[in-house]
Amino acid sequence: MTNPRVKMSMALVALATLGQTGAQASTVLNLTTQDASVSATAAIGGTFLEVQNADLKSATGIFKPFVRLEEKVNEQGFNTDLGTPYDTKAGPWTHAIKLSDIAIEKINGIDYRVFNLGINQDQNAPDNQFSLSQVQIFQTAQDRLDTGVTQIPLTTAPVIAFASSTEVFRMNNGGDSAFYETQLNAGLSHGNATGDMVLFVRNDNFKTAYGDNVILFSQFGHEPGVYLTNGGFEEWGVNGKNQPPTTDNGPPIDTPEPSTLVSAGIAGLMVLGYRWRRGKAKSAA
Repeated sequence: MTNPRVKMSMALVALATLGQTGAQASTVLNLTTQDASVSATAAIGGTFLEVQNADLKSATGIFKPFVRLEEKVNEQGFNTDLGTPYDTKAGPWTHAIKLSDIAIEKINGIDYRVFNLGINQDQNAPDNQFSLSQVQIFQTAQDRLDTGVTQIPLTTAPVIAFASSTEVFRMNNGGDSAFYETQLNAGLSHGNATGDMVLFVRNDNFKTAYGDNVILFSQFGHEPGVYLTNGGFEEWGVNGKNQPPTTDNGPPIDTPEPSTLVSAGIAGLMVLGYRWRRGKAKSAA
């Protein structure tokens, strides 16, 4: 029985092509079309899934923000109660979170922790394209305010390190010219009161022995991504207090190497696309 707090309606959508783009020669995770879905293998943390979704409500709705970032051209930062590192915005939407705050979803027999992203960029073409080039997740015994980002050269993804922590997920290694670049389309967004992407990270990466505090570092814009930040804030959020995994949601999602992927229009390869629905929250909105 599906958890009543989290309802998913499933639709078959074409697998977004992972291609090469621009001078950075990044490997593109293309979420620029409605309900696009991609899967890839992280530098740390195994297979991860990303789903475009403009139906998530944030702040007072479906997901609760824990960090906001805002800067022109590019931006980076992480959640903490101890300050506003880099481009993090002060306020009640930026704070420390615990492992128990992060929901779990079961997909193809695998449990994933769920992180929601809301973007707030120019919605008019051609400025509506938007790049996400790094996500790192750490567990620590206590909140931290470290500022040790390395980005050499600038055309590769930045990497941050925290003392006395365990890194459980890293989308990209530093210095890798073929880094994953998630490209999003702000034109699909409903504004800064909604979410735009769901990131699924394997639950078996997380261990209680690593500590209950969870830190998420992310970087958006150019460089190293092709598309810069040009609007308002971005925010990461969670679905609320943890709950038992929902029932399995669909058939296996393949994770081919980027070099083996072809467009769905040519190959007819299909995967599940996820649209998140919270009936109670939506009716209350």
